[in-house]
Amino acid sequence: MDFKLGYTRKHKISWFRQKGLALLSVGTYTYSTDPRFQAIYDTEKEDWILEIHSPNVSDTGFYECQISTNPPQSIVVSLTVQARRTQHSTRNNEPVGPTAS
Repeated sequence: MDFKLGYTRKHKISWFRQKGLALLSVGTYTYSTDPRFQAIYDTEKEDWILEIHSPNVSDTGFYECQISTNPPQSIVVSLTVQARRTQHSTRNNEPVGPTAS
């Protein structure tokens, strides 16, 4: 997820997860105890990016990027993470894996 503003150098950017109003980062400092979250500033594109490594279904929700102007400006991003489909293999037309007797 990214948030692009051309005048962010003089203001702080914060990322929040709206569920529980969890503060994830301020600037490039990450407050989340979950190491999968990381805030990055791309100096070439002047983009603020919130990376979520190995996202899972529980990460689905609304995330807010806020700039510390007066009044604050923000953008809300909706993230939907879908579960991976798993394909079950068979051997000789019999299911592979644990079986119930």
